[in-house]
Amino acid sequence: MWFITEYNVCMFDGINWHVYNDSNTNLPAFGRNQSIEVDDSNNIWVGSHHSGLAKYNGTKWEIFDIYNSDIPGSHVNCISFDTIGHLWVGFQNYGAAKFNGTSWTVYDTINSDLASNDVYSINVDDSNRIWFGTHEGLAVLDNTNWTIFNIWNSNIPGNIIEDIAFDQFNNTWIATTQNGIGIYNSNGVILGTPEVFEGTRFKKVTIYPNPVSSKFMIHFEGGFSPSRIEIFDIYGKSIFSTLLHNASKEIDLSNFADGIYLYKVYSQTELLATGRILKQ
Repeated sequence: MWFITEYNVCMFDGINWHVYNDSNTNLPAFGRNQSIEVDDSNNIWVGSHHSGLAKYNGTKWEIFDIYNSDIPGSHVNCISFDTIGHLWVGFQNYGAAKFNGTSWTVYDTINSDLASNDVYSINVDDSNRIWFGTHEGLAVLDNTNWTIFNIWNSNIPGNIIEDIAFDQFNNTWIATTQNGIGIYNSNGVILGTPEVFEGTRFKKVTIYPNPVSSKFMIHFEGGFSPSRIEIFDIYGKSIFSTLLHNASKEIDLSNFADGIYLYKVYSQTELLATGRILKQ
């Protein structure tokens, strides 16, 4: 297990701790370590706020900085690897760079459609599209084609993108600095089917449509007895509850703010199902 602290790179082998820093290796005084990733060859890559990149191959550290390589800046915000093993690095003020093992390719607002030269996060989806979270929105590189999402051309909640993640339904989850979380899927957001607990006599509890704009249906298959649905906000506070007297019922969310909600369905004796609803 590898992780970073502000001034150290640490490894726990299951028994012993190993600490690497400028006092016992050729690592520079990083000032503040910012990111760490492991490549397919089990090399450890560390990005810092002031001294570029460091790579550890299990024996020695190799340093990449503005003096000995073609990286554009010393302030590294994030590191990621694409599906063919290329390293992608996001910089403060200097855009992003790709390393193919031999040479660096730099992407900035002058030579590409990158939304901003402040790149806070990078992630790569299963189609090898590179997603950049920047100070001016989300940029997606698909081979040579760029797509930009910002508050002026999309429903993204904010322009400052701190993190990007993908789920099993090919949704892209976007964390912004001050405007919450957004979910994107070019084919329509999918939040999955409800989790149905063992022990219930219902074969299936279905919520549709999901995402919902105003009203959704809850439907039981395989038997029914009086039940209750309860809806919670993202902080776990119960904000709605109603009894269910039939196998199908329409629930009105028209007065709910857009966002993600959790629901639970109960019988008189047990929890039957739980899941998420996206109101948009």
